[in-house]
Amino acid sequence: MQTKGGKVARGPTAEEFQHFISECKTHWKLHCQEAGIEPIEPIFSWDNASIHGDVEGGGWAEHGITSAEHTLLPPYSPDMHSVIELCHALVMVHMRRYIGKTIPTAKDSLEQYINQLRTTFHAHITPSWAQRTTHRLFWDVLPAILEHEGRYAPKSKR
Repeated sequence: MQTKGGKVARGPTAEEFQHFISECKTHWKLHCQEAGIEPIEPIFSWDNASIHGDVEGGGWAEHGITSAEHTLLPPYSPDMHSVIELCHALVMVHMRRYIGKTIPTAKDSLEQYINQLRTTFHAHITPSWAQRTTHRLFWDVLPAILEHEGRYAPKSKR
């Protein structure tokens, strides 16, 4: 894809993001049908990155997403999103190790990587890990942000 200025895009474009979300909805509905269950309409939530666009006027209605199926996140805060950031970092460290040890073959499939991702996630993002990380967020990080009137907390408290 290209940027609006005609340059090669460095990351996903708004159109690619919308296509990805549409594919996720389609995959979810098919998965539910195959499992013989009534699909629950997902609620989407993403931050305010420019590629995500405005749900009301950004072309999302043609993908079946309106404000009724979407909730806005507040502006990004690395301190308050640390649980997500740490989860992603932990999983990616282990996935990089797995991929680094894997010798690619013509028979490789996306399914094997998805299975490894699932295994890695369940092995490392345990309830006790989430509880420790979440408690730290509310007992250390949030009070420090409030103490600094919403500004970044000192590094020792992040």
